[in-house]
Amino acid sequence: MRAFRRFGGSGGRSGGWAVHIIVWRAAALLLAAPDQRFHDRRPMLRAALQDLPDVPAVRLLTAFLDHTARTPPLDLAAHRAGLGFRLGGYAAPGPQAHLLGQLPGFYRAAGFDAGGEEPDSLPVLLEYAADSGDDTLLLALRAPLGRLHRALEERATPYAAPVGAVRAALADAGQATFSDEDLALPAEAPLDAESLEPDEAVDEDSDLAGAAESLESLAVEPAEAAVEEELPEPRLSVR
Repeated sequence: MRAFRRFGGSGGRSGGWAVHIIVWRAAALLLAAPDQRFHDRRPMLRAALQDLPDVPAVRLLTAFLDHTARTPPLDLAAHRAGLGFRLGGYAAPGPQAHLLGQLPGFYRAAGFDAGGEEPDSLPVLLEYAADSGDDTLLLALRAPLGRLHRALEERATPYAAPVGAVRAALADAGQATFSDEDLALPAEAPLDAESLEPDEAVDEDSDLAGAAESLESLAVEPAEAAVEEELPEPRLSVR
């Protein structure tokens, strides 16, 4: 998983787009398995988020970062191991499922390496968006993303917060103006429909009240020094 190699966007986007790039990268890192590198990067993540405007996506990411600081590392790892962040199980048949089958083609065309992880994993999609400066895939998959978010909220897991942050940033990017027809799919083998377990359909334009509830449920408290002292000095490597 990459660190904050690049903070700016591409394609002539405004300054707000640079904020989205950091949100994608931060969410990808926070959703990753909480290994030693994860804990090493927390100070870097906190510093990056502190420099951003006070918007819902940033508040949710900061709240989850605080949660990781006060949760024993082994407990956090055990909780994360019981969750899944693949969008395949939340995609309805049709364009969404077809798009998920085309993800390897998108990654190859962009020269993006998923690092052996599943192409429909949300952390991988977020890394792709941050690396390429392109949120097209995230916008096209906002419906299964919403279903994933609701599933995490139903489990009352703090991991709903970083996923809610992604949804909040997508809403800020103007998701209502995006159409699935805007997406040009590369030639690729079709997706095996039997591998999907679609969830119930949801309203793609529903509000993000759940994201705010996730933030409140974290009950942000100062990080416990004892947890921080167990961690080594952060490595600021860009990889």
